[in-house]
Amino acid sequence: MNPPLIDPTNQPQLPPSTPSRIVLIGRAPGNDLVLRHPGVSARHARVIVAADGLWLEDLGSRNGTCVGSPPQRITREPIHLDDTITLGDCVLPATALRDLLHRTHPRRTDAVSIDLESAGMVTFGRRAGAGVAIHQPIASAMHASVSVDRGRVIVRDLGSMSGTFVDGNRIQRPVQIGPGAIVQMADQRYRLSDDARFLEPLLGGSCDMVEAQGVAVEASGRRLLESVSLVVQPGELVAIMGPSGAGKSTLLSALNGQLVPAAGQVTIGGLDLHAHYELFRGRIGYVPQDDILHADLTVWQALWYAARLRLPHDTTNDEIASRIGGVIAQLGLQGTEHTRVGDQRKRGVSGGQRKRVNLAMELLTDPPILVLDEPTSGLSSTDALCVIELLRSLADAGKTILVTIHQPSLETFIKFDAVAVIARDASTNQIGRLAWFGRAWPDSVTFFEPSTSAGILPANVDGMLRGLATRPVIEWVQQWNQSIAKTIWVDRRTSGVGAVGRKRARPSARATARCMQWLTLVKRTLNVKAADGWNTAVLLLQAPIVALLIGAVFSKVLRTPPTLAMWPKAGVDMATTVFVTSLAAIWFGCSSMAREIVSEWPIYRRERMAGLSILSYVTSKMTVLLGIAAVQCGLLLGIVGWSCQLSSSWLPLFCVLYAAALAGGALGLFISALLRTSEAAAGVLPMMLLPMIVLGGILVPLADLPKLTQPLAAAMPSRWAFEGMVVREANARPRVRKPEHPQQPSLPTSTSAAR
Repeated sequence: MNPPLIDPTNQPQLPPSTPSRIVLIGRAPGNDLVLRHPGVSARHARVIVAADGLWLEDLGSRNGTCVGSPPQRITREPIHLDDTITLGDCVLPATALRDLLHRTHPRRTDAVSIDLESAGMVTFGRRAGAGVAIHQPIASAMHASVSVDRGRVIVRDLGSMSGTFVDGNRIQRPVQIGPGAIVQMADQRYRLSDDARFLEPLLGGSCDMVEAQGVAVEASGRRLLESVSLVVQPGELVAIMGPSGAGKSTLLSALNGQLVPAAGQVTIGGLDLHAHYELFRGRIGYVPQDDILHADLTVWQALWYAARLRLPHDTTNDEIASRIGGVIAQLGLQGTEHTRVGDQRKRGVSGGQRKRVNLAMELLTDPPILVLDEPTSGLSSTDALCVIELLRSLADAGKTILVTIHQPSLETFIKFDAVAVIARDASTNQIGRLAWFGRAWPDSVTFFEPSTSAGILPANVDGMLRGLATRPVIEWVQQWNQSIAKTIWVDRRTSGVGAVGRKRARPSARATARCMQWLTLVKRTLNVKAADGWNTAVLLLQAPIVALLIGAVFSKVLRTPPTLAMWPKAGVDMATTVFVTSLAAIWFGCSSMAREIVSEWPIYRRERMAGLSILSYVTSKMTVLLGIAAVQCGLLLGIVGWSCQLSSSWLPLFCVLYAAALAGGALGLFISALLRTSEAAAGVLPMMLLPMIVLGGILVPLADLPKLTQPLAAAMPSRWAFEGMVVREANARPRVRKPEHPQQPSLPTSTSAAR
């Protein structure tokens, strides 16, 4: 039977200095460090953090408290963080006390409250003219204002791009707020005081703390993850590891807002991520496994267009250039500004540099939270270490960073603060579960593969996954749930604030500055095509080549003066020429757009998360199509019209061809949006072209088609283009009339006969 709990306040002979913090250790759940061991009392000991150091004090435990090796029983003793502490016959893990003090230490801020009564009205923004400067790239020049009007406190958004939020909700018009209301602009967060006189700053680590509470994820009716709980604080670099297919990327997608949990919640600073996605979309930088770069652009161009899309529309070109220069210097990319990004097929920057350029695109907005999916995949061990060292420096600067990683080297692994291990097997019904979350090195390795020799650290990281495979996953999950690591890294770090108003719908960012986005996307697309000179040349040359081929085949008959005998053949050739020309225009539009979306799908998905408008994106593609189609149709009609001597006015024929090319381009964009690989898009194109040939009206007249087929023919753009051109050309061509009384041959005269 356990002894009665001892009130620490009644203990005599306290250390001479006033304690700044007390850490309770014991078996009961209410302790700061919970050791679920039968030899540990319910409240066993306490550590007093004082100005003159650490003091360990036994609280009347049954089995005593010891310090050192060999253990020396103590009642009260000054200690160091590296001392071995034994409670009964249970040794406190070597890093437990250090982790608790470091990972749960509250952060302080010296920010000053804003006196609203004295100021009357306070403006917030990026420019010097604002009353309170917001040194954040996503803040607009004049972002928001807070004013006092007849005793009412009014918050106004001044047309900002990233928005002004009251209690986590974006405001569209002036809003009156009351005491306790939370106002946020970019990275500035304020609370209205109880007397409604002051805006009190709410800064510090808790605002950007990522917390998963019992998260479960489903897809297509199948449970993929179950009961995942973890806490990641600012300044921490956390790895997510596990066997292939365990659910690492799925967990990452839930933590960055892409997937909505089927159960549980993900909170940031105590607010539900998915219910307030609009608030957090500019505060989370996400780097997917696939490159989010156009391979044909230079590093500077790629960053320029990303900045133009993501930063406020009032950001000047000089400010963008300064921001890009700072990020390039921060990531060590000097000298690559005018080098092509490249990919596996096109030579450009190195693989490690390309990963850093992907990261640079996210750092343009300086998000406090970074989420990266396999940033070291495909890299050499040296390049992988460089990338993780870079992330380590960013975490040391205060950012919250989560990374999925596969088989890191020991030198790389020790850079991480903590690791979350996701695993699944038959014991979990093939559902991913959290088997460990805590200190990365060496605790995670020794948890799964305990060392046989005391004080000997593992030689590599392989023991973690090797040990994981030795027992059913559910046993590891249960062991971790009972461990002191869970107490330190999860239980004692939770915010205790539940989410409010969860939205089950998939979150989407609100698009702003659509016209600016459209213009930027058009410029970027044109730059990509200009840089990809070979493919652009092929795209533009296919029109004159096809036109010359049409002319070579049909020009002889169509240029010959019509005669009664040649009239039927000339009519057939004219109709065939017109049909092939209209079909070519449709093909040009379709082939030029079929890979436009699918080839940049990862880029599109990331930009949608950042607030890209679908309307701006699609219209930018159509704008480029308008220009390309005009050039192609002009070349096609010019060569065919001259070589085959088309008789009708060229302007109506051009309009019909242009409309056919645009219809083909729209069809190509639909194919590109529907499929996920360029190869699949290229394979579908012939299947779309064959029905247009068969049902276009040239092989079988529309009236002769079966009734069930006629509606399909009516939907073919080739049929309408063919009719629009052939009728006009047929009406314009010269007629050959058959004489009513054929002239009889005259008889020879006698003179001529004699001759």
